[in-house]
Parts: sequence; C-alpha cells; structure tokens
Amino acid sequence: MSSKKYDLLRQIIDNLEIFEEKYPSGGQEEFGIWLFEHSKNIKINPKKEIDDFSKKQNFSREQNIEVELSTLITTLFRFAKHYIKKALDNTALKTLDEFGFMASLIQLGKLSKSELINRHVLEISSGSEILKRLIKAELIQEESDTNDKRSKLISLTPLGRMELIKAFGEMQKVAIIVNGNLSFEEQKNIIYAFNKLKYFHEHIHKDDKGTDLDELMRKYINKDSL
Repeated sequence: MSSKKYDLLRQIIDNLEIFEEKYPSGGQEEFGIWLFEHSKNIKINPKKEIDDFSKKQNFSREQNIEVELSTLITTLFRFAKHYIKKALDNTALKTLDEFGFMASLIQLGKLSKSELINRHVLEISSGSEILKRLIKAELIQEESDTNDKRSKLISLTPLGRMELIKAFGEMQKVAIIVNGNLSFEEQKNIIYAFNKLKYFHEHIHKDDKGTDLDELMRKYINKDSL
C-alpha cells in the first residue's frame, strides 16, 4: 500500500493499536470518542518539554476543576431529583430507579433480575428491594426462565405499562426543564463529554469495582504528579 490514499487508513490502524493497548475491552463507539479527543490533542498540544514546576501548577489547577465538575454533577442530580419527584407524584411510581427499571422493560421486554439491576448500575441488594416493591404494587411480574431454571424473568404488568405511559409525559417535562437554557449545540457537547465519562466509569465498574481508590488512581488516571 504505497499510495497516499492509504495514509489515513494507516493512521487509523496505528491509533487503534494504541487504543486497544490502553483500553483492551473498549468498543467501536468508545474508540470513536477516543480518536476524536486524541486527534484534537495532537493538533492543539504539540509535544514539548514541561518542567516539574509547571506540571505541579497544572495539576493543581486541574484538581480545582475536577472538584468543581464533580460538585456540579452532584448538584444537578439533586435538582433533577426534585423535578422527578413532582413528575411521579400522580403515578404509582415513587423513585427514578423504579421509573428506570420499568422504562427498560417496556423498551427491551423481559429481562432477568440481574440484567435489569446491572443495567442500572445498582447493588444487587438495592435492586432487589426495588423489584420487590414493584412486584408488590403489581406493576411488574416475574416468571421462571425456561432457559435457566435458577433465574427469574421480569416483565411489565398491564397496570405497570399504563402507569409508565402516564409517567412518560411528565418525565418529558422534566427533561426539558433540566436542560434549562442550554442551546442545542451546548446540549450536544455535554452529551459527548458525559458519554465519554460514562464509558470511563463503566470499565471501572465492570473490571475494578472492588479496587481501592489509590489503585484506581494509579491504573486509570496516570498523572505524573501523583
């Protein structure tokens, strides 16, 4: 492949090798996000020597930004919970987790208990309590899995479907209010950034859920100043 028309393909393959070395379980969508960010960094930040003092100063500034970002995410989630509570007031649903479980079921059909709980990044004990409440309220039902006698499949009841559809309209209002005064372009940029952050944490949740913070910092953050 001597023609210049293959140069781009070579670059993509080289970048794919770098990506797979850093993120062995990464998928196509994550590679796309990483490639965009990696290419942008190459253009904006050419390689240069940075002395130790500059590194420490930069890391100090980054720490302040990181604290501010994590605080903002937490605060925005609390605002959203306030609106969600209003949205669910006139339904049989009580929490965002209950709504999320049932929304997954109407979208995907029958799911095992573990699939449903893991999909919403909850502990088994917490997820099981939510399922018990929904079963008791006759919003969902369980049945034996013909492919695995040890497993139970969860699905919506007619009442659950009706209550969920009733909640959708109110939750749409919540989505609009939460987006607030952001422009369409700003919303797209936030979705891109938050998806990138979600993929990052999914790897940790899947492969290093029980790992302590110091080891997570060493393995995933890789800051020279640490």
